[in-house]
Amino acid sequence: MKTYLPLVLFLGLGTFVSLPAAEVRFDNSNNKEVKVFLDGEHFTTYLYRYGQKPIFWPIYGPDHTAMTREYPMRDPNAKKFPFDSFDHIHHRSLWFTHGSVNGVDFWSEFSGSGFILHRKFVKLEAPVMVTRNDWMDRDENIVLEDERTMTFGADAQGRWIDFEICLMATRGEVKFGDTKEGSFGLRVPGVLDVDKKQGGKIVNAEGLVNADAWGKQSAWVDYHGTLNGKPAGIAIMNHPTSARFPTYWHVRTYGLFAANPFGVRDFTGDESQNGTLLLKKGESVTFKYRVYFHRGDQTSGNVAENFQQYAGKIDN
Repeated sequence: MKTYLPLVLFLGLGTFVSLPAAEVRFDNSNNKEVKVFLDGEHFTTYLYRYGQKPIFWPIYGPDHTAMTREYPMRDPNAKKFPFDSFDHIHHRSLWFTHGSVNGVDFWSEFSGSGFILHRKFVKLEAPVMVTRNDWMDRDENIVLEDERTMTFGADAQGRWIDFEICLMATRGEVKFGDTKEGSFGLRVPGVLDVDKKQGGKIVNAEGLVNADAWGKQSAWVDYHGTLNGKPAGIAIMNHPTSARFPTYWHVRTYGLFAANPFGVRDFTGDESQNGTLLLKKGESVTFKYRVYFHRGDQTSGNVAENFQQYAGKIDN
């Protein structure tokens, strides 16, 4: 399964030059993971029968640098990543869950937590992967279903995964509670953590920096620093047609990086606010994100320009 997609080079705001196409290929040779390759290089692996939820890990940037924390997937005793913290075991590379769905906690990992079970692939034709998943409580009752469409791409500065996540109340009413514990999450490598004081930095589209970006609404946020001696970063973008755009951000200086459209009360500190979302049986809601793994910081990595292209405001 492979295809070719155009690469684009940004030459100043809004200017593009086409580059030779990149090959996207999937390897689904076993029944637990799909490896994704760009031009023959391993980009990421989708672990769809792993733990309590599907995740992407590992994820490699354009210089083949690991772009998410290795713990808890890799043995912490390996000591290969000296700045990684061994906390929050549920922060597994790149994932989508929420902390309160009909009162069930799918965000954390403890004895009473819910789990997300991969049901099937609807489509697996590079560069597009579509999955169906069941959100189940500990008694294995289906609380919620989702369909995730994931598209893989690249440009001169980086690689990305586009997510379109449709949450469907197929079995009955579904209530997403107002909590900061959610939802579209990534854990950055420890060396990028702002708190580790190795040059890590958080910047949002409005220019708010580090802790000031937490709990704010923004079209995108970038978390960058130095990886293997080179400037690099990760941007998460919220598409303008996504429900509740622009999303709130649960982005922490210790390395958690999450878009959360539900945690309004926690983020604003205003008890009169309510970010709860109620879906009646048969209803659905769709959220859209791009995760962009890039060279440089938010400026040299052309994050704002990449967002414009993602949002459809610039033709490529």
